[in-house]
Amino acid sequence: MTDIQITHAAPPAASATEGPGAARVLLLAAGAGLSVASIYYAQPLLGVIGADRKRPPG
Repeated sequence: MTDIQITHAAPPAASATEGPGAARVLLLAAGAGLSVASIYYAQPLLGVIGADRKRPPG
């Protein structure tokens, strides 16, 4: 049985040290920062928007 040869080897497994590239990390960080910032930047405007729509405060 030692003369059987493997003709189709499995591709090498990905290394555990590989991760997302720096550009992808930067893109995800910028997206997360902008989504959080949009919530905080809109807060001072909520009273103005509510008054414009004739909504009671609170």
